[in-house]
Amino acid sequence: MKRLLFTLAASMAALAAFSAMPDRASAQPYPCPGSGPGPDEVIVGMVPATPSQAAFPLCARKNTAPAQRGLPSVSQPQIQMMPRIPMRPLYGIHVTDAERSALYSANGFYTPTEAEQAALNHCDKQTGHKCVSIGSFADSCQVIAIGPRKQIYKGIGRTPRESARAGMAACMRDHPVADCSLWRIPLCSGLLYGEDVFHAGANNLPDNDEVDRIKVRLTAEVVAEINGRK
Repeated sequence: MKRLLFTLAASMAALAAFSAMPDRASAQPYPCPGSGPGPDEVIVGMVPATPSQAAFPLCARKNTAPAQRGLPSVSQPQIQMMPRIPMRPLYGIHVTDAERSALYSANGFYTPTEAEQAALNHCDKQTGHKCVSIGSFADSCQVIAIGPRKQIYKGIGRTPRESARAGMAACMRDHPVADCSLWRIPLCSGLLYGEDVFHAGANNLPDNDEVDRIKVRLTAEVVAEINGRK
């Protein structure tokens, strides 16, 4: 009788120690049948040997979603991600006439060919001359900087300031800073740049006192940034 009580006491001590461990199965442990766990079982502890009994493993049923101690097991909800909808790029372009007397543009087009055709047609009508493309871009901003003899330098960036800095830096590699300037303020095209690019079209880039002040201020700021990095 004493041996039986000792064996039961050892078993209960092992079960108590297991209960203090983090959950690894949702069911109560029990002596493993046979020589080890079955297909749906897992060993979760051991009952130590006693003078009258060899040590034996404790098993429990597998559970793919462990429950918190003292609370019923609740299956985790399945989260379904919405499929990623690809965004089509929107193209913009700058064009000018052969004399480089004015700068024209188009933005918000699904293909560079459409943007180019719209801008060239508009430029031809405005100038009365055959216009040429300077360069297209998509989902970004582009600026045109000019040198002392109207040499063209393109700048492309994710933001208007980045494009302005790139255009001025390209011109300053060939000429003194005093001989470089932005032709117009940057032009952006893409779904992330505001509602104005949703309606594709060609236009004259703004050229008035307020825009000119913005252009001069932006030129000075990006030149300072470029010189600060040297």
